[in-house]
Amino acid sequence: MEKIKEYRQNFMETRVSDKILNSIDDIPPLPSKGPIGENIIDMDMTIPDIVSGILNKIERPVLIICDDNIEYANPAFLKMLEINDPNKVLNQKFLKFVSQDDWNFIAENIGNILMENGPIELRMLNNNYKVIKITFDTYYLEDRDHYCFMLIGRPVEVKVSANMVMYDDKIGLPKFALFEDRVQTMINYENYKSPTSKQNKIVVCGIAIKNFTAMKNEGQSDMVMQRLAEKLLLSLNKLYTIAVGGRFQFWLLLPDMQSDMEIEQEVNNIQSLLNQPIINNQIRYDISVSIGVSVYPDTAQSAKKMISQAEMAIRQAMRDNQNDVVYYGI
Repeated sequence: MEKIKEYRQNFMETRVSDKILNSIDDIPPLPSKGPIGENIIDMDMTIPDIVSGILNKIERPVLIICDDNIEYANPAFLKMLEINDPNKVLNQKFLKFVSQDDWNFIAENIGNILMENGPIELRMLNNNYKVIKITFDTYYLEDRDHYCFMLIGRPVEVKVSANMVMYDDKIGLPKFALFEDRVQTMINYENYKSPTSKQNKIVVCGIAIKNFTAMKNEGQSDMVMQRLAEKLLLSLNKLYTIAVGGRFQFWLLLPDMQSDMEIEQEVNNIQSLLNQPIINNQIRYDISVSIGVSVYPDTAQSAKKMISQAEMAIRQAMRDNQNDVVYYGI
């Protein structure tokens, strides 16, 4: 029972200290020795290679967890999480793949999990932010120096998380519907603020990548979108909203602008930033963008109208080879 008490404390500490694990995807995995992993090889129990061979072939997802780390994951588990590279799972914290809603459940029931070998139901997060509810059979693996157990389960149901609805699953930026709602929220704020307060301008920028079709045909469109999104997020004011979707590649909401000169300077900065080439695996991708701009209250006083006017300005900019930025009605 002392082992159970200590292991429960380990999970409690992991739950506190590893809150940022879900936001870190680039940590290189620890080297693994053999199909089961370094920790299990060092244990006083032995798992013959034939067991690994059998587990690799069955269709039910199988995990072996040792000291909070995943030491073995069979192909069925990787397929369920839509992960192609096993190194993204092996030697990673088990809680990284469990919905945070279930972390307390694991910590509070770890004794039953290890000693009773009973079924548990957990919500796992796959590679596309979907929640997969799985019922696992648990098997405690006796060992003097490590806390190890095996999970064998099958998926029950797949649900789309709220983040999946509102945010792009590949880039992580807000989707177009959420962007439109934020534009209208800012307009409402300006409309109903105190008459004694100064009314600020709101800018909607629609951005079209001129050679996006060619990049898509080369299979590079996702990479280009991710790199451009990183540039915008790292370089622009944190108060700006950057979104994807709709008829064009990017949408920007610039609130609290003071003057036409400030707007023009900021749009020119955005244009210069996006037109910089992208280097990937020593291959250079030249980027060329057209930008359409609409301004509240100068040209429109609703989100739908502002976005519609920005779309018209983008089309005009794409037709005009001499001007890659068009301000609607200005």
